[in-house]
Amino acid sequence: MCGRYSLYTERENAQLRAILAEIARRYPEKSSQAASGEVFPSNWAPVLAHTGRRVAAGLARWGFSSPKGGGLVINARAETAAERPLFRDSLLERRCAVPATGFFEWDRSCRPSAKYRFTLPGQPLFYLASCYRLEGGEARYTLFTTAANASMADIHPRMPVLFAPGQLERWLTDTGAALALLEQTPPLLDRERCAPPEGDEIQQGRLY
Repeated sequence: MCGRYSLYTERENAQLRAILAEIARRYPEKSSQAASGEVFPSNWAPVLAHTGRRVAAGLARWGFSSPKGGGLVINARAETAAERPLFRDSLLERRCAVPATGFFEWDRSCRPSAKYRFTLPGQPLFYLASCYRLEGGEARYTLFTTAANASMADIHPRMPVLFAPGQLERWLTDTGAALALLEQTPPLLDRERCAPPEGDEIQQGRLY
C-alpha cells in the first residue's frame, strides 16, 4: 500500500515550484493548507488534473470516505479499480496525478520496524497515479497501488503506481493509455533507510 509520501520543496525543483505557485494564485485562501514534507492521509495536497484545455494544479484531500464507515480509503488496487463502484467512474473520468518526491514504506519483519524512503532515479519529482471525486464540495483523491517490483518486494507486497513527468499528459487524457499503465510493472526505484522518530508509524486507512 502507500500510506505516506514526501513532497520536499527543494529550491532546485522547478517543476514543483511552478505547481505550488499556480496553487497559490488559484487558491490564495487555501494554499496554506497544502501539506509539504511528509504527506499523511486526510492532508490537503497538490494534485494535477486536465481541465479539457490544459493540465492545471489544484488542491485535494487524501482519502475517499469509506462507504462502510470509519477511516479513509487511501488506496485503490489497480487490478480491480475498473470493476469497483467506488473507483470505476473516477478512474475513467476523473484521473489526477499527485506530485511526489518520494514515498515511504515500513519493513515490519524487524523490530522496531524500519522505515524506508523510495525515489525514482534521475527524477527529483514524479507522479503517483490517482483519481478523485467530490464529497460535500471537497475534492478527495485516492492512490492506485499494484504488486511491488524488485525494488521493494522484500519489504511490502504492494507499491503505488507511479510515472515520470513525461507520461503525465497521457495519464490524464488518454483512458486507454491510463488503463495500460495500471497493468505495467512500475520502474525500479532507489531506496534509503530512514531514522524515524519514536512512534513514527503509518496512519491506517482502508485498502480496497
